[in-house]
Amino acid sequence: MNNMEERLRIPIDGPNMIKLYDEEGNVIAFEYNRVVIGQRGAYIEFTRTEINWEMFHIPKEELKRVKDPHLYYYIEWRSKTESNLKLYEQTKEVNYADYVIGAFYLSPFGLYIIVDNHLEPVIIPLKSNKSEMKEKIKYETF
Repeated sequence: MNNMEERLRIPIDGPNMIKLYDEEGNVIAFEYNRVVIGQRGAYIEFTRTEINWEMFHIPKEELKRVKDPHLYYYIEWRSKTESNLKLYEQTKEVNYADYVIGAFYLSPFGLYIIVDNHLEPVIIPLKSNKSEMKEKIKYETF
């Protein structure tokens, strides 16, 4: 199983009232809008109200993106937890995926859902840890 859509444990179309968690069990989002699969992989799309903002901050070195958002394709947010998830706030159109200006995006890697009372990854890992790591790096570079 290598197809990104087949590996996802969440529906592509939305909106969906499925809570998403980090590996520590912290609620990252209360629901999501849809999943966008573009040339750089799958990203889960959120509106501002779907995100648990208590879990995110803009790193000091990324504040330049807030001051001049027209210069950048996104504003970078990071989770305040050990997982250090990268949340993208889209500020410009791109030609490789159907990202919406003003929407927020997270890679499915590092996100979990509750299945049978325990956390399961949103995306089914590939069999090889080495290939999974390469894929994670590929899809988290924006």
